[in-house]
Amino acid sequence: MDTFNESDFVNHLNTQMRKLEEGEIVTGKVYSINDDSIIVDFGYMKDGVLSKQDALYDMNLNLKDEFNIGDEIACMIMKLNDGEGGVTLSKKEADSITLWEKLEKYKNSKRIIDVVIKDAVKGGLITYIDGYRAFIPQSQLGENRDLSTYPGKTISVNVIEFNKENKKIILSRKEIEGNEREKRRSNAISDFYSSHKPGEVFEGTVVKILSFGALVEIQKDVVGLVHISEISEKNIPKVSDVLSVHDKVKVKILSLDNDSKKISLTIKNAEETPKENYNHLVDSDGMSQNLGSLFKDKFKDFKFEKE
Repeated sequence: MDTFNESDFVNHLNTQMRKLEEGEIVTGKVYSINDDSIIVDFGYMKDGVLSKQDALYDMNLNLKDEFNIGDEIACMIMKLNDGEGGVTLSKKEADSITLWEKLEKYKNSKRIIDVVIKDAVKGGLITYIDGYRAFIPQSQLGENRDLSTYPGKTISVNVIEFNKENKKIILSRKEIEGNEREKRRSNAISDFYSSHKPGEVFEGTVVKILSFGALVEIQKDVVGLVHISEISEKNIPKVSDVLSVHDKVKVKILSLDNDSKKISLTIKNAEETPKENYNHLVDSDGMSQNLGSLFKDKFKDFKFEKE
């Protein structure tokens, strides 16, 4: 059983009798929940009263589904006396203050946060962070820019811009996706280097046209460069004259640079050297034939004339 000495009693009384101000943020625990409000115990002589309107951003939600007895929540004091002996609180106002502080930290540290996409609108996607509307421009989505595929999904994003006065929050998926893609590519290339060598021939797909050559994907996330001089024996003024994105091409590995993880490819020398077929020189029993056996039918009736 916990002891409660005189010092503890005095501290408890001081806490309960401390002076509070409207606009102050206090932290308390959910004491009870009904359909329209929550009672919050924040160690004051009066209970805090948190209405549904000040607790939820979506009035279609149920307080009992969103909060539990014992939950610790931060609220702003709106009124010290609600006329019924309680202190009027607002979680939404407290969220508004702490949100911008969090967003500042998230942006500076490039922290990754998960959000649920609520809707697709012209030019991007809508989500919410602590009840505040946030926008993800279509240009910041990475590879998949089909807006209709996102609502209801949870995606990882960075905070790239926000404005407290205008309550504007801009998020991005692009950099995260780029980092994920680069990590996959690095792992794929490491595996490729350990199991392949120069001279091997692959069927690849042109994924990008450059002024000095073409990038060809020869395996998932493994891309090599075909320099313009390695495309054809003929002089080629422009790569785009002979190659297009999505073209299927046969390429041979020229070199693998282990330090830079770059792969050099060739198209013009990609045809494998044909192997001569010497099967006609082998007997049915697998033994090689000698000259005598090769030409025995030719010389069987030949007679040498005497001088």
